Amino acid sequence: MSTDERPTRTLPSNIFQYYSENGITDLAKESVPYLARQYIRKRQITAAEAQEASNSGRVWIDEGEETISIPKAENARLRREFESYPTKFSPEPGAVYEIENCNLVGPNAVGLYEGKKLIPETSGFRYGNTYMGSGSSILKEVFKSALGFQPGQTADIVFPLICPDPSYYHWVMEYLPKLRLYELYLRETDNEPTILIEPNPRDFVRDSLEFLGFDSIQYKQWNQKATSIEKLIVSTHRPHIFDYRDPESSDYNPSVKDFNWIRERARSTVDQKKNTSDGEKRIYVSRQGAQRERKVTNIDQVSQILRKYGFELYQLEALTFREQVQLFYDADVIMGPHGAGLLNMMFAGDPTVIELFPETIIKPHFYYLSAMFEFEYESVVVDSKESNLQIDPTELEDYLSLALE
Repeated sequence: MSTDERPTRTLPSNIFQYYSENGITDLAKESVPYLARQYIRKRQITAAEAQEASNSGRVWIDEGEETISIPKAENARLRREFESYPTKFSPEPGAVYEIENCNLVGPNAVGLYEGKKLIPETSGFRYGNTYMGSGSSILKEVFKSALGFQPGQTADIVFPLICPDPSYYHWVMEYLPKLRLYELYLRETDNEPTILIEPNPRDFVRDSLEFLGFDSIQYKQWNQKATSIEKLIVSTHRPHIFDYRDPESSDYNPSVKDFNWIRERARSTVDQKKNTSDGEKRIYVSRQGAQRERKVTNIDQVSQILRKYGFELYQLEALTFREQVQLFYDADVIMGPHGAGLLNMMFAGDPTVIELFPETIIKPHFYYLSAMFEFEYESVVVDSKESNLQIDPTELEDYLSLALE
């Protein structure tokens, strides 16, 4: 998860913390870009407001969102850890807006209405470096527009779909669902906007688009040059941000309708003839190849026990998006450490999910997702060593012998 996930605190508290951690020199260097981002944020205009202000802007609403209630976890440790996070959600209907008189600017194609007002849906409602760059480059475009200068590039109808966060989780949970509303726009108009994606797209971005039916003639890579857009097509954006410091302030906005669209679209594309496993299919999602934490320190011992109980171990970063959907399609049991690979549970039929947590990192993402799909969910909290998992082989075998009877 990126550092942009934490809701912005007050200016004095941010200044004091940065000064405490980095000193006065670095604070001075960061002040200008930080203040630039704050200036831009204070001048934002939502897509709905921009559409209303636009002379000929239009909007289409997709009704039918259902309320969501997350039950308390059965595991006592998880119940304590999760008790302050929000558990009841009433999603607003999805919408897609057609807005005129906009520019796309910056490294991640954020939208500026009338060249000066940030459309926050295009920055994922994030305002930090990951999503908006330094802020200074965007502020420069605002000032140029105020002086009457226009971008050197133009485009007709564009649907921005750039996820700056490095995580597969945010791409699947926040950005792929926007294509459901893109398709609503296609059905309601005679227009076919160009889908704008990141430059040099990551494999899972390109793979998932094409697997879900959006081929290369429908999307274009952003060249990071300011562009004047005739019609900017902006959809509802639902942030998935859990605030670990202040859980009650989490900006987590799930939509079962969004999740089911991805699930059904992906499962309908699977070649079922390739899934011919006999007996129960048990998948262990390994993080041994991951760059970040939550690896298993004694993986050799653990692997032997997992295989004894019928698990096959997979490092998902070695698989394409298509191969991952194919793999999980008929999974009966999905087990692994907390990590983005577990979201592939949504491509399974009705699996049992077993999530492993190091005692120092217990987060609610996949407990919530399991609850929304009504999957059976188990959790195991194990010892932690430098944010990795240290699993007692005897305890693991005892657990599996009972859980998988």
